[in-house]
Amino acid sequence: MDPYEDAPFLGLPIRNRSSRAAHVKERFLRYYDAVARTLIRPPVPAKLLLTRRYLSSALGCLFLVVILSLSSRQRGISRLASLSSDERICRPVRLNPHKTKAPLDANITTITSFWPALKSALEAAGRDLPVLKRPPFQTAPPTEDQIRERTNLLTLEEATQVRDLHEAFIRNLPVYPKRTFRGRGIVMLAGGHYSEYAVIALGVLRESGSTLPVEVWRRDEREEKHSWCEEIKHEGMACRRLSDYLDTDILAIADGKEMKVFTMLFSSFEEIIFIDADNMALQPPELLFESEAYNRLALLCRVDLR
Repeated sequence: MDPYEDAPFLGLPIRNRSSRAAHVKERFLRYYDAVARTLIRPPVPAKLLLTRRYLSSALGCLFLVVILSLSSRQRGISRLASLSSDERICRPVRLNPHKTKAPLDANITTITSFWPALKSALEAAGRDLPVLKRPPFQTAPPTEDQIRERTNLLTLEEATQVRDLHEAFIRNLPVYPKRTFRGRGIVMLAGGHYSEYAVIALGVLRESGSTLPVEVWRRDEREEKHSWCEEIKHEGMACRRLSDYLDTDILAIADGKEMKVFTMLFSSFEEIIFIDADNMALQPPELLFESEAYNRLALLCRVDLR
C-alpha cells in the first residue's frame, strides 16, 4: 500500500524539514501528472515545472497583479477624495422620490381634550352591564354562529338594558373634532434600541413605493437620536413626543409596548396604519386602505405570531 495515499497532504510523519520538502515536491508532481493526463497535455514535462525559470515567471506575474490592484484602488480612493460636498456618496437625505410632505404640526390641545370626554362617555355607558361567562380560548376569530350563540345567553331584560345603555352612549358622544384628524398615514413607535430598527424599517418603507406620511413616536426627548428628526422631515416623516400629550412618568410601562395604543389615539391622522419598528414593508402599506375588508369593516387587525 502506498504510504502517502491515506496521509494528509502536509501531515506526513516526516522528522526533518528537508525530508518534508522533498515529500511535498514529490506529492505535487504526482498530482500534476494526474491532472495533466486527465484534462490537458502541457507542452513541458512535469519535472521542469518547479525549475527556477518557471518559478521566477510565476512570481513576476503575481507581483504585476498586486501592483495593478493597488494602483486601481488608489485611483478609486483619489476619486472619492476629490468629490465635492454636493457629490458625496453618503447623502444626508434618503430616498423620497414621490416628494411626500411631512405631517403638519398637530393640534395637541384639541386632541388631548377629545379623548377624556370620550372616556367619560364610555365609563357612564359601561356601568351595570350584564356579565357574560368568559368564552373558552380560541385560536381563530369566532364565527357568526358562535357570536349568535353567545348573544342568546342574555335574557330579554338584559338585552333591553344593553340596548338602552348603547342608545344613551350614542347621545352622549362628544362632538367629533373636525379638521383635527386629517388624511391617512403611518404610525410607528420608536425609542430605545427600537430606534435602530425604525431607521431601517422607514428606509425600506420608502423603497417599497409608499407615499404615505409617517409619524414616528418616542416617549420623550431623552429618546431622541441626535438630529435624526430633522433628517426624516425630508422623507415625509415627523417626530412626535408622547410626553407632549400626557405625563408619561405616571404610566406603568414595562417594556414600552404599552405606549402603542397612545400613539394611535394621539395621531393626527384620521385613518392610520400602525407598523412596528421591526417590521419591513414588502409592498406599499396603503394598499390595505383599498382592500374590500377594510372598506367593509373600517378595521383590520393582524395577529402577532412571535
